[in-house]
Amino acid sequence: MMKFIFRLISFSHLHLLSLFIVISLSCLTVSVSGQLLKFSHYGVSDGISQGEILCIFQDSEGYLWFGTQNGLNKFDGYSFERFFHDPADTSTISSSWIFDITEDQNGLLWIGTKDGLNRYDKKTGRFSKINISGSDAEREDKFVYGLAVDGSHIYIGSMFI
Repeated sequence: MMKFIFRLISFSHLHLLSLFIVISLSCLTVSVSGQLLKFSHYGVSDGISQGEILCIFQDSEGYLWFGTQNGLNKFDGYSFERFFHDPADTSTISSSWIFDITEDQNGLLWIGTKDGLNRYDKKTGRFSKINISGSDAEREDKFVYGLAVDGSHIYIGSMFI
C-alpha cells in the first residue's frame, strides 16, 4: 500500500515540476517577444494624404504603399511621398481613390483605382493607365477593387461587364 502512495506522490511532483517549467518558459517567451514589437501611429499630420487607409502593400524594395480615397502614399520608414491624379498631366495616376496595389515580377506596381487599372514604373516615376477591355468610355463603373499576381499573369477584381 505504501508503495502505491509513493508512486502517486512522485508522479504528482514530476507533473508539478513539468507544469512549472512550461509556465516559466511561456512567460519568458511572452516577455521576450513583447519587447521586440514597437508600433508607431501615423496620421495626416505626419504626411499621409488621408487617415482612412483602403489598402497596404510592401514592395520588393521594402517600401510600404498605402492606398486611400485621397491618393497613393509611399512610406520609406521616415516620411511619406504622395501621388495624386492631375487631369493636366497624363503621367499621373488616373484617380486618387486607390483600392488595391500589387507588384509584378519586373518590379512594376499595379494599382486598382476608381478610374481603372494603372501601372507605375518606379524607375521613371510615371503612371500609365491600362485599358482593360474594349472601350473604357462605354463603362460607367471602371473601379478595380482587387489585384493579384501569379507569375506573368495579373488578375483583376472588378464589376466590368
